[in-house]
Amino acid sequence: MSVSSFNGQRRRAYQCLKCYHRMDKVYIEAKYRVYNKLLKEHMSLDQAPFYCRLCLFRCFKRKELDKHVSSFRRHQLVLQEKNIPDSPDFIVSNPTLYSITDRDVAILSAEDSQRHWISISKKEDILSQAMQSALPDLSPISNFPLSPFLQTMSPSQPTRPTPLQTDLPTQLHQQQPFT
Repeated sequence: MSVSSFNGQRRRAYQCLKCYHRMDKVYIEAKYRVYNKLLKEHMSLDQAPFYCRLCLFRCFKRKELDKHVSSFRRHQLVLQEKNIPDSPDFIVSNPTLYSITDRDVAILSAEDSQRHWISISKKEDILSQAMQSALPDLSPISNFPLSPFLQTMSPSQPTRPTPLQTDLPTQLHQQQPFT
């Protein structure tokens, strides 16, 4: 899924520095994805601006938490399972907020961002090419000639030589009708 700005160019890329320093991993994505990763993987509950005590859902906005409580199916199931009435006691608004700083997230330069987005799009192309070359052709077998009866009953289909059939004897391609 691409994150685009109004002029069709991708937006700036962000890097999670917590992943880089703690786990020696590089995580570069759009701003909202990096912030959500920080919230879910690198912040404790007492640092999250809003969270649910019942299912440990964390978010930055109260509206998101209210939506979670009212529409998240698993949250509703846990309430039913434990025979707990829907209560606002599970919703926590944290008075001591953690501020995300440049020690947590780095903004890549416009050039580095562009290089990153291009490298990701090339990986997708390589993956689709690998899938096409690895999977067999699932179209109907049309490389072999049809019997005269089937030739009159079905429209002719173009033949495509495949690597396995390039060195077939010519007798197969020039099949004689049955008499």
